[in-house]
Amino acid sequence: MKKLLLLAIFVGFCFVGFSQFKPKYVHCLLMGQLKLNGQITVVIDYGDIESTGRASQLVDSKDIDLKFGSMVAALNYMGMHGWEFVQAYTLSVGDASIYHYLLRKPFDELAPETKKLYTWED
Repeated sequence: MKKLLLLAIFVGFCFVGFSQFKPKYVHCLLMGQLKLNGQITVVIDYGDIESTGRASQLVDSKDIDLKFGSMVAALNYMGMHGWEFVQAYTLSVGDASIYHYLLRKPFDELAPETKKLYTWED
């Protein structure tokens, strides 16, 4: 009887463990557009569960908008925060060029409260 109970508990834990999808990496899209004054506007799409499908302005820990002189400066900033470069491409819309940088970060390196935003239930 004890063996049967232990087996049932083990099987239960197995099903609970497989009910969540945990990615190996999480990705974000860093996008920038050069303005006429030479400043670049940089926005980011973290692609998490709560994402509205719109990109947001990059802000520091005090909620102040970050300003970058180039996309490489923005890429370096993200690199200092653990994101690694995956791919880059540019889209031209009229006279404007929009730069896209795809970045990734290992899921295990995220803060516990952030991991919840990237975990889907089956």
